Amino acid sequence: MDRRRFLSLAGAAGAALPFAGGFAAEAAVLAVQDFEFVFFTDTHLQPELDAAKGCDMAFKKMRGVKADFAIQGGDHVFDALAVPKARSLSLFEMYDKTQQDLGLEVHHAIGNHDVLGLTPVSGVDPSDPQYWEDVLQLRPQGCAFCGAGFGGDYG
Repeated sequence: MDRRRFLSLAGAAGAALPFAGGFAAEAAVLAVQDFEFVFFTDTHLQPELDAAKGCDMAFKKMRGVKADFAIQGGDHVFDALAVPKARSLSLFEMYDKTQQDLGLEVHHAIGNHDVLGLTPVSGVDPSDPQYWEDVLQLRPQGCAFCGAGFGGDYG
């Protein structure tokens, strides 16, 4: 159930309570599941500093946490914004391989280092279909995850 529907039902139940002798309150009780998640950010993967190894070590620790999903807060790689497209794609490929070891569904936020070709020195044309959203399947308008009875699209 999305948040708007929950709030609508809760509001309607509250408004009807004085007239229904408590029946509406019972009908409005919604099943909400608890959930756990892992939040991590700024992995800054790049092969030169053996970041994949360090990230893998952190992901192995995170696997020990009982979580339903993970949220990556941005800056997955270092640095997609000012390097040629081939370098950026290889960095994201490295990140993707490392992330798979986490063993959880990962929801992504974009960081400044994740924007493929953001600066002109990269040589990436802003009309390139992989510029901005396709590398991590992000939508610049915003999106939300759905899980454990929560979520919806807010884009």
